[in-house]
Amino acid sequence: MSGEPPAKKQRPAGQISQDKENDEQLNRIADYDLKMAELYNGVANDSLAHKHCMGYNLKKAIGDVKGQVCIEAACGNGAYMQFLHDKGASFVLGTDLSAENLAVCRTNHKASGVPADAMDYFQSDLGEVQAYKGGPFDLAVMGCCICYCSNQDMLLSWLKNMYKNLKPGGRLVCMNTRGALPDAEQEELFIKFKIRYLKEAPGGSKSFSPAFVRFHNGWQTDYIFLEADTIHKAMVETGFKVERVPLVGDPDYNGKEDLARLVQLMPYDLFVATK
Repeated sequence: MSGEPPAKKQRPAGQISQDKENDEQLNRIADYDLKMAELYNGVANDSLAHKHCMGYNLKKAIGDVKGQVCIEAACGNGAYMQFLHDKGASFVLGTDLSAENLAVCRTNHKASGVPADAMDYFQSDLGEVQAYKGGPFDLAVMGCCICYCSNQDMLLSWLKNMYKNLKPGGRLVCMNTRGALPDAEQEELFIKFKIRYLKEAPGGSKSFSPAFVRFHNGWQTDYIFLEADTIHKAMVETGFKVERVPLVGDPDYNGKEDLARLVQLMPYDLFVATK
């Protein structure tokens, strides 16, 4: 046998192009590679802000889903999909731009014993209005993902997509994180809870300006600042009837942190919109 390494097989140009396209499809958002998806999994499951502030209020707004068909848009690690299933939803679809996030979902749900026919997963861009398999749905959930809409047209497309996939009378439960705070509030949030948001521009940030967050475990992301009124008006324009829901602390929290102050500091807005 020759000591020379075997010659590499040449792939046709079309195959190279297809392979590149497949790789790009798997990584359509750069900050959600597998490592970052796993860090987000930790934030969503364990952080005080997500578990006892955002998560508690989102779950409270979701309410009774027994026997309902549900969709979670930008499903992340699938924790709310799991919640919907555990609360009696007959079927839950999770859609996300990141294939890595969907892989985390599958792993988490398989480990918790979710039957294969009780859930499905679909990689998609929420701005591409389409009828999702399993719909129309009784409930759509958007947990802190609408803040990735970079302009008004994109925001309206995401909302029209949810509206299209809901039954008449169906509900969209949507949590927004504005991702920027005035200087004093940001400093207090970081000192007390080790959460870093972008500091607002002088005079206050405006919708569709840059935003940023970093949690203590290293998970971070750049996204878009959206004023609550911007989302509310877009929902009404789409055809929804909209209720703004005030946030409260989880009454079951028995830790030592000042949860009431955290709820005040976190830049969250909660909407329940009905078709």
